Amino acid sequence: DGMATIYVAQEFFDALAVHQFKKTEKGWCERMIDVQVDPNAEFPFRYVLSRGSTAASTVYRTLLPADVEEAEISPDAYGIAQTLGSFIGSSDGLGACLVVDYGKVGPIEASLRAIKDHKIEPALLSPGEADLSVDVDFGLLSRGFRDGGGKHVVVHGPISQRELLHSLGGVEKAYMLADSAESESQKAAVLKSYERLSSPDQMGDIYKAMAVTHSEVPTPVAF
Repeated sequence: DGMATIYVAQEFFDALAVHQFKKTEKGWCERMIDVQVDPNAEFPFRYVLSRGSTAASTVYRTLLPADVEEAEISPDAYGIAQTLGSFIGSSDGLGACLVVDYGKVGPIEASLRAIKDHKIEPALLSPGEADLSVDVDFGLLSRGFRDGGGKHVVVHGPISQRELLHSLGGVEKAYMLADSAESESQKAAVLKSYERLSSPDQMGDIYKAMAVTHSEVPTPVAF
């Protein structure tokens, strides 16, 4: 219908399921979850390694990096990126995607953890009572977008959230908001919030941004 569609994945991919694998003399084995057998253990469940290859390690073998001993992958993340890439590649320039999440250009080894009451804890400590999260493998996402859209898709980044915000005038906007604050405490809160978003030792570097556009579209601002 001639209307543009832009997908924004803000802390979306970190919530998708993952598989964890370890390379052994038997090949890639999968880390599984089993009930705890030690009555004195802190956790109700435990990690165990499969005795050999599993259906997942066989089906997803092409997604596993060759030069590591352990790997954590999200087939769901790859599949969604592939679907979005296919849409963007066939959109005649009217489709795009922006991904903002925490992670790195893989491979990822084992990042699954739980977040409860704004604190990180082991994933198996309190099942059903905490959110689960993983680091996003931006390398795998990029591969998914490219596999889906082929030569008609361009992946920009990832760049750090700090670079994204600064390039979009974040510093200037933060000071404009601070200058219009009604009190000194409100002004300090605005500047502190921007520092939290952009500081390298807080959210500025661990959070990354990636843009995906049609090959006929100019490079997005900041990328």
